[in-house]
Amino acid sequence: MDFGAIELTLHSLGDDGEQPLPHAGLNFYVDNIEQIQADIEHLGEQLIELREPSGGVTVRVTTFKNSEGNGLELRQQP
Repeated sequence: MDFGAIELTLHSLGDDGEQPLPHAGLNFYVDNIEQIQADIEHLGEQLIELREPSGGVTVRVTTFKNSEGNGLELRQQP
């Protein structure tokens, strides 16, 4: 993922070498999901969903996926 001044690269190693993992991803806590969401979408990443707190999840969560299929979650305290 390339976010301008920050480039983040993840590598997952399985038994057959480097390959995508089905549930790998990153979670970041932010102060304002909508502000960061706009920045991420401007850079071409795709919003998957925005969930409000419910059940056992006490934070707001938004999920993104990039063109390579990497997942990213933003979390915000309500």
